[in-house]
Amino acid sequence: MKKSYRGSCHCGAVTFEVDVDLKEAGTGKCNCRICWKMRIWSTKVRPEDLRLKTGQDSLVRYWPRTIGGGFCKRCGITTFTEAEVAEWNQGRSVSVNLATLDGVEPAELLDAPIQYFDGLHDNWWNSPAETRHL
Repeated sequence: MKKSYRGSCHCGAVTFEVDVDLKEAGTGKCNCRICWKMRIWSTKVRPEDLRLKTGQDSLVRYWPRTIGGGFCKRCGITTFTEAEVAEWNQGRSVSVNLATLDGVEPAELLDAPIQYFDGLHDNWWNSPAETRHL
């Protein structure tokens, strides 16, 4: 069952609400350079399940395929990104950084399945050989 969460960047300039069932949607960790350096742990949601409350003017896009969201230009935290990636064959999707959800219980994160992606080698459909560091 979907649950509504509030989320924000560190400084609070960007705030949002998202509806997601973490257990059903699952979560993902990737070993590509950007996810590795930011230690991103995310969940994908449909664009209509995310509502930006404040901070549209504070969001900066970095990733070339990003069409929405991004990182806060004040504190640098990536809250969510919206992308349309043909290789994923899903149309538009939003990737929410789980670390930016306010008040999420650790048990909810522990119960959510994790899928690992080998983005480092452009091998998105398979897990990397090593995942313990992700």
